[in-house]
Amino acid sequence: MKKSEQIRHLKEISLSYKVPTDLLDWEALVDEKLTFSENKQLLISLIETLATGEQTTTEKIGKQYGKNGNTIKNEKEEIARVELDGLKKEAELSETEFEKAVNSIKFESSQELENYYNITNKLLETLTKSDKINGMILQGGAGLGKSFNTIKKLADLGMKKGNDFEILSSYVTPLELYKFLYDNRNNKIVILDDTMGFFNNKINIGIVLSALWGEGKRIIHYHSSSAKLEVPQSFLFDSKIIWCVNELPKNLESVKSRCFYHELKFTYNEKVKLMYEIAKIQKIEFKVVDFIKENSDESTENMDFRLLWKINEIYKANPKDWKEIAIVGLCKDEKLILLKQLLKESTTIMEAEKKWCEKTQMCRKSFYTYKGKIGGVKV
Repeated sequence: MKKSEQIRHLKEISLSYKVPTDLLDWEALVDEKLTFSENKQLLISLIETLATGEQTTTEKIGKQYGKNGNTIKNEKEEIARVELDGLKKEAELSETEFEKAVNSIKFESSQELENYYNITNKLLETLTKSDKINGMILQGGAGLGKSFNTIKKLADLGMKKGNDFEILSSYVTPLELYKFLYDNRNNKIVILDDTMGFFNNKINIGIVLSALWGEGKRIIHYHSSSAKLEVPQSFLFDSKIIWCVNELPKNLESVKSRCFYHELKFTYNEKVKLMYEIAKIQKIEFKVVDFIKENSDESTENMDFRLLWKINEIYKANPKDWKEIAIVGLCKDEKLILLKQLLKESTTIMEAEKKWCEKTQMCRKSFYTYKGKIGGVKV
């Protein structure tokens, strides 16, 4: 979408909030290198702040620079200041709500775990009942509970490993895949867990395409003269396949179109709340999660549920000095740390952006990309 068209649509949004369009310097604020959705995401909080913020509208700015709000001096700088103030207020509110949610998990009954995996669980249950869809791809970062929750849900549905579902992990060759599917061909759930490079192999994809879809019977073929095959070169497949993957390559529509697909994404605050839920279920002392919460933030690169287990093991093995040992394992993203510091010490978004570009030698787009990661933290 051209920049002029983006500006026109953004002005319509501004008017829907009853914010005068001449209050904003659209040419300066809209980045033609970004998509409409990205520009909208960057500007919507500013528009909302101008619309609902207490004395942050044209009236307030007009008092500072003249009675007529339309004759504002240094409009661009004032708007950037308002945006940063809005970001800080939003972060404070988010932090308050976060603490309330954590206390609710600690001291009251809570359904946080089920709520965050609700869509995943609904799709898994639907897959087990469907006579049309025979596959599901569950994508998400490492350590977010994809495999654990999948197995837990199948168990909750009364299924047992070995009888009703089977798991294949790590690297697998096409021949090994074919034999595994043959061994589990009759009315089972096959879980392919983090099978490295699986979708980069065209033979693997060819095998599973037949396993996922077919008119009537699904027949899988593997034509080979190798003595290692040890199973028939074709067989009927009556089972279903679930992939738990960290990443997917592009141009995989041939597989995705045959499957249910869901991507797990959690914010930093959501991960912490889920850690408290897991600790409650697994009888892990809350002091372990408290430690993670007090010593981590969005810049913690290994902020996943495996971190909880690792630190808990350190705690159990070293009850006296576990904190000194555990703190070493909390890895930080230095760029996010820098950004949070710049936002804290700057008076406007523009000032923080300028300092960011100078210190990192990165472009302004990277500034907004990183800013989008820090959501509800204090700045």
